[in-house]
Amino acid sequence: MFLEDVFLDSETDIAFLNSFGMRAAFDGVDLFPPREAAFIRSMAPSRIRVLGTVDPPDGASAIESLIYQCETIKIDGLKLYPPGPDARGWVLDDEKNTYPLLEVLRRHGVKNVCVHKGLPGLFLEEYCHTDDVGRAATAFPDLNFIVFHSAFPWEAELAGQAKASKVKNLYAELGTLARMMDGSGAVFGPHWKPAGRLRRGSHSVGYRHAGNRTAALADRGLSDVHDTRRARCATRLLAADARGEEQDLW
Repeated sequence: MFLEDVFLDSETDIAFLNSFGMRAAFDGVDLFPPREAAFIRSMAPSRIRVLGTVDPPDGASAIESLIYQCETIKIDGLKLYPPGPDARGWVLDDEKNTYPLLEVLRRHGVKNVCVHKGLPGLFLEEYCHTDDVGRAATAFPDLNFIVFHSAFPWEAELAGQAKASKVKNLYAELGTLARMMDGSGAVFGPHWKPAGRLRRGSHSVGYRHAGNRTAALADRGLSDVHDTRRARCATRLLAADARGEEQDLW
């Protein structure tokens, strides 16, 4: 059912499976462990990417888990979530708890760090802002920091971080926001066209049709976000730099 929904009944090119932890809030159990995501990847290894996960407040055990995920599971990136069900606070630029995790990624050649920002809902709002992103991206210029949901509704705050830090490894991802492109996509153009680093993805098989979203991006002056040869790939995540030169980070 999963492969049929994602690859046969939608316009998806590559699927990303986000592992989800927060075991401290759920009796010591990850809600969607990386090993289960890796099993699904084995069904279509050329078209599925696995994002591992850890909870930074776990300290040494988080480091141990991440080493295992890098060496054994072979994760393609890391997905971090702000405090919520697990209310222990942490920030991305924490040199004690978070930077050691980023060092593990660096040593294992895992380049992409994805972090949920914005859209508080389940998560504590104070940790869904972006004050910690620019400093972490500056400290680890060899890693890519991909801010999921573009930190909406604080996308201007995120763009300000990108401009102020002048880093070239900070990206705004449009997952979950694809459905907004037809109507309110204008919020992204003024903020991210100067910063020049948007990544497109549907974030759900429920948002299947890329055509309208692609046209909406172009209408907002963001046509360089995507490759027109792959415009039908609703979840192909691409990045364009300030000169419009595109690279596929995955």
